[in-house]
Amino acid sequence: LVAERLLDEVLSLHRGCRRRRLEGMALGSLAGVYQQSGRVELAERTYLEALEVHREGDDRRMEGLNLGNLAGVYQSTGRIDLAQRSYTEALAIHRETGNRRQEGVTLGNLGILSQITGRAELAERGLTEALAIVREVGDRRVEGIQLGDLGIVYQVTGRMELARSSHSSALTIHREVGNRRYEGIALGNVATVDQLAGRIEQAEQGYAQALAIHREVGNRTSEGVTLGNLADVFHESGRIDLAERSYAEALAIHREVGNRRAEGVLLGNRAGMYQTTGRMELAEKSFAEALAIHHALGNRRFEGVHLCGYALLLLARDGEGAGRETWRQGASVLRALGDTGTLQFVMASMAEACSRAGIPSFATDPV
Repeated sequence: LVAERLLDEVLSLHRGCRRRRLEGMALGSLAGVYQQSGRVELAERTYLEALEVHREGDDRRMEGLNLGNLAGVYQSTGRIDLAQRSYTEALAIHRETGNRRQEGVTLGNLGILSQITGRAELAERGLTEALAIVREVGDRRVEGIQLGDLGIVYQVTGRMELARSSHSSALTIHREVGNRRYEGIALGNVATVDQLAGRIEQAEQGYAQALAIHREVGNRTSEGVTLGNLADVFHESGRIDLAERSYAEALAIHREVGNRRAEGVLLGNRAGMYQTTGRMELAEKSFAEALAIHHALGNRRFEGVHLCGYALLLLARDGEGAGRETWRQGASVLRALGDTGTLQFVMASMAEACSRAGIPSFATDPV
């Protein structure tokens, strides 16, 4: 990368001249390049080095900025408690130094963290407050990013029209400001809403557009996520060979960039493909691996989704009565999170499976 090479040269220059503050700033910028290209271990080490320099120079503003960026690395690699602590510490520093823009950015990041750990109401409040701040300071780029994050909250709480509107507004802003990286992410988010609404052809087209942009800008993390989403589309539309290849490619990328959360989601979704193609041992193994990751990372939403999926496997394999308790656990998680859209989907799937088996549906059980 040209940026990486230039930053290496700048870093060497500042070190040679013993300009420690500028050295720290160059380290932080270099860490950002590493992070965006999926080299998270190198990004973490470099952010920590930058943080040490800024603390040594008592530069609180830059300390807060690097703490927030480091929290993003912790979040992407599944260390949620560390991410929460680092974002919270960064937020306190931004307020202390009067850095309103970064206060808004960090509030938004805390909102995302709340969303992925199943606290949708808290996530919505945090992102709404963050959006007010970034609009106040006139940062259109961050406004676009946070509109997309808010769209995901609407999506997981079943407000699909609001979700699509929010993602579409985000896409408009990303194109307006020339943010290709997040244009790709927004296209993928719109495609996900289309997929959930059963517009499979539109979803596939959107994912393909998103994938092309992720590859163009070198966004390996989002490339892996989008490949996994395309695999789900291929599975849903009966193209099993394509699904299998896409799942394998996506899984390799998730492991390469250390995206444990996405790895767990993919393993659970791939288990569903194994189940529908009669490979029950592979399905059970994949569900077990997925659920272990969800539990370790506190990913309650997909723990609920894949517990319900595992219950379908138990019913299909072992017959009447099998999987009832597993179903209750999964449905209870989704209900507690307020994920009405997903809950309705899994209830319909369970009702259909029980009908095929000639037994009353688990979906009517109290949870």
